[in-house]
Amino acid sequence: MPLYLTTSRIPELAELTLTQRRQLLSAALRVMKTKRPVVASLPLLLAIPGVIVGMHVGAHSVPRFLDSPSTIEALTSVVWMVTSYIGSTLGFLIGWFLGQTITFATARPYLREVIDRAIANMSSSS
Repeated sequence: MPLYLTTSRIPELAELTLTQRRQLLSAALRVMKTKRPVVASLPLLLAIPGVIVGMHVGAHSVPRFLDSPSTIEALTSVVWMVTSYIGSTLGFLIGWFLGQTITFATARPYLREVIDRAIANMSSSS
């Protein structure tokens, strides 16, 4: 399964403008949510554990280097908070990115369905 980093790399959407890509992808994801709700929600489902893991990794990595008798307790707390925020943000972004690329790849049949339906509507109205 090829992974698509952006909507312009999805073959069905490659030649369209950004607005057209967004509209078609939005319609395809609405169809996908009715048929495969877990896959359609994958970016959020992967971002939540990414936040939790990133927060713990960030909180427990850098402060370990500050374990010396001369370290001020307040400084350790500030560093712990900052690294925890950085870790949770990175975890969220990585989880969302992975979920989105998998969702893009899985949405291709639904994109074709939406495009075929739009073409059929255009030809029937003519």
